[in-house]
Amino acid sequence: MRPLVCSLGKFDGRFAPLTVTTCMSTEPFAVHLALLKPSELAAQLGVSRSWLYDAAKTGRIPSIRIGGEEGPLRFVSEDIRRWIDDARATWSPGRPTVPTGRPGTVDGRSQNRRSPRPQTLVNGQQRLL
Repeated sequence: MRPLVCSLGKFDGRFAPLTVTTCMSTEPFAVHLALLKPSELAAQLGVSRSWLYDAAKTGRIPSIRIGGEEGPLRFVSEDIRRWIDDARATWSPGRPTVPTGRPGTVDGRSQNRRSPRPQTLVNGQQRLL
């Protein structure tokens, strides 16, 4: 059971005095996300870390970067479970496997055969789209 801090307030009501009790937990509010590091997920999936980094970069596997584009790469365990479940749902015995979520592909083949063009940003840096 969580520790509670309660306060008692007495107010003049319209017809009678009111007593209001307000209680609040003393535990800090925290969201518990199960974030996995690339080495942890690579061990679970039986793939190399470099494959994970490449798959995350191309969008084949759901991932997040903490603090922006240059932040550390992490994987949300619920997203990974959903990604695996989706891949398993599309599989049928006797059929070849279907590539997992690579953007811009149809049946594992690229829709755009041109290489990406660099885009010049405001500060003079270039980024591939």
